[in-house]
Parts: sequence; structure tokens; C-alpha cells
Amino acid sequence: MRAFVVGNGPSLDAFQLGMIHKNKEVSFGVNRIHLIYPQTVWRPTYWVIMDFSNSLFYREDIALHSALGYECHVRNDILAKYLEWCIKHKNLPFMDNLRILERCNHIDSERRTSEGWHEPLCQMGGSVPAAIQMAVEMGHNPIYLIGMDGDKKGNAENNFIKGYIDPDAVMVNTARVANETTELALKIAKRECSERNVELIDATVGGSAYKALPEVDFYELFD
Repeated sequence: MRAFVVGNGPSLDAFQLGMIHKNKEVSFGVNRIHLIYPQTVWRPTYWVIMDFSNSLFYREDIALHSALGYECHVRNDILAKYLEWCIKHKNLPFMDNLRILERCNHIDSERRTSEGWHEPLCQMGGSVPAAIQMAVEMGHNPIYLIGMDGDKKGNAENNFIKGYIDPDAVMVNTARVANETTELALKIAKRECSERNVELIDATVGGSAYKALPEVDFYELFD
């Protein structure tokens, strides 16, 4: 069964998600994807958070997603902080939907760089590469990516909605490293998928600045 991994780039919109919902596709949402929920009935089959870039909002984000009933896969140290906060405030809602993502020691293209997939899931590149590895381990094939525009800019909006994160929090060098790390993580994912006879294809509407993967027209997937 095929699956969609949904990135949060500026090309993502409610119409694309509506098509995924209408066709009852398996999908993986990541990070602050819920900011598009007011525009669509779509909800992911699984939610993944391997990034800690939104430290101001992670508690609210986890609480929101876990309350919606789908599986929420949360990096172990982030989940530990969330549970500590819940216990402190004597509030432990919707624990049954939470799953632990054990973190590894890999970071990015410049620090402790990964050379391949491993167990536990590789955290290099963040939530989308982790979701790809999860989808493969669950047996999905082919796997399509959307909302993976790439070419992130420093001090700029890089997501589907203004205010996704504070644009001034993303420095020029941070954006450069993020782009390089994602490109590398996608190259690794392509190789790992090929070794397992899994097709990994970028269906980002308008195309992607990342060039690690073959591309396909998103709308042609629903003819």
C-alpha cells in the first residue's frame, strides 16, 4: 500500500490534503502540520515529531495531536519533557496515542553525520526522513513526499503558513545547514529504499529544490 509523507513547505495546501483524504490514503504528518487543520478535514494516519525546533509550542502541539486519536510518534527526550510537565500539572490526557521514538546521536551534515539508516530511527534531517524510515518499516510502497520545497532561507517564512515559527529564529547559516542536511538525508533514504525495492518519489507541487529523488506530478497520482 502506498503512503504519503507530508512536509510543511510553502507549496502545501488544503486541496492536496483533501485529495489524500478523499482517496483514504495512508499519510504521515510532521511537526506543526496542525496549523493547516482549520482549512481541511484531512488528518494524518500518523504524526511524527523528531525536531525540537519549536520548543515554545511542543507541549501544546503534542497535547493537540494526541487528543485527535491517531498515533503520535514523539522523540524520546521531547516526550520525557512533555510527560514531566503533565505530571507536574496533574494532567495526563490521551496517553494511549503516544509512541516513543528513540533518538540516535546523529545531528546534521556538519556534526555527527549519519551514513545510513539504523535502529533506532535516525534523527538526522528531522521528522520527514524519520517518517520515511517508519513508512518503509511498516511495509508501505511506493512512498510519496509532498510539501518538500527545500531552499530554506534565513530570516524568512519557509512554511505553508505565516508564523509557523518565528522567521527571525532561523539564521542564514541555520537554513543552509538545514538544506544540506535534508538533501543528504533524502539521498540516504533513496539508497536505503532502493536496497529494499521500495520506490521513494517526490510529488511536491511545483517541484522541489532537493534533487535526491525522482519527481512525479502529484495530481497524476489521482487519475
